[in-house]
Amino acid sequence: MTQYDLSAEPILNPVTNNLNLDPFNAVKPFIDLNEKNRAGLFGQERCGNLNLAIEDAVPEQEFNEIVWKAVKGNDSQLPPVVRSAFVRGIGE
Repeated sequence: MTQYDLSAEPILNPVTNNLNLDPFNAVKPFIDLNEKNRAGLFGQERCGNLNLAIEDAVPEQEFNEIVWKAVKGNDSQLPPVVRSAFVRGIGE
């Protein structure tokens, strides 16, 4: 578990003993789920050399920039890194 689990409110309100077996209509996706990465995206060559098989083996900031610019475009600016922590005092 993480600090986010510790600070989260319990999700007990949505739980009920009454079953709802009504059918639902699925919404078709608005994007092509079979689309592959296009050639020439930012960081494509560098990403091929990164070891993605091992967790946390990739330089975090470099990988963030590759993903950001591949999605948002080569001219977009990566937002600054923001780090935070949730801390509960004794007796809270």
